[in-house]
Amino acid sequence: MLSASATPVLVAGASLEALATSAWRLWLAGLAFAIVAIARRRFTWQCLRLTVWAGLSFGAATALFFSALQLTSVANASVISVMQPLPLLVAARVMFGERIGLSDLTWIGVALGGSVFMVIAADSSGSADFGGDVLAAGSMLAAASYFVFGKRARESLDTDVFMTGLLFWTIVVITPLLLVSGQAIVPPDAKEWLRMASLAGVVVLGHGLINFANGRLPLAAIGLFQLVVPGFAALLAWIFLDQSITVWQALAMAVVLASLAGHTRYTARAQA
Repeated sequence: MLSASATPVLVAGASLEALATSAWRLWLAGLAFAIVAIARRRFTWQCLRLTVWAGLSFGAATALFFSALQLTSVANASVISVMQPLPLLVAARVMFGERIGLSDLTWIGVALGGSVFMVIAADSSGSADFGGDVLAAGSMLAAASYFVFGKRARESLDTDVFMTGLLFWTIVVITPLLLVSGQAIVPPDAKEWLRMASLAGVVVLGHGLINFANGRLPLAAIGLFQLVVPGFAALLAWIFLDQSITVWQALAMAVVLASLAGHTRYTARAQA
């Protein structure tokens, strides 16, 4: 989650627009995983078949979120985004038979409240638009679907093979959208190429570790860990971009981390 939180910091100041930046990080990360999978002779048609829905969901989530930011405020889009644990809780119970107790709901509810408050407490730009909010909700549901389909695929695929297929289908979604968007595609200088490579590294490390964990942890726990991302992103922006963090944001961040620690401790005791 810490690695995934680095994305906003790396994107800040990029000369390319958001969709082009996202495409480059996917292209480079996909190439890296494909080289490894092909070299190990593990890239098969079964890989593509089992990852199609996870990849299409991830691509749809990315495209819808960027579209939502053009229509609604950053705060609205971010608040809707952090609601992702709710559909994941339903999927965990219905599709995977995970036991969701009152303690789980309490810890997740407290963390969700802290995460929403942290987003609202931050400065935001842009005006709210109902259409943009609908797109943000669609992005949130697509992102939740990515984890659900990904968990199912991870039952049959190792992480590196899964990531190869996932990024293939995500690129299938993002590339045509970029080509028709009219945005500049080629990074203008070496600094931007380095930025794109760094973002690709975040995908390789961040999403690789997330999907490794998704194959081993309960889906409800994955949803809870997602709530840490806004706080870590704000912390990294404070360290590297000199962006301010209010007292209320810091308190909300502490609530999220305390809830995560509490839920982890409760789960460990329950399993023991």
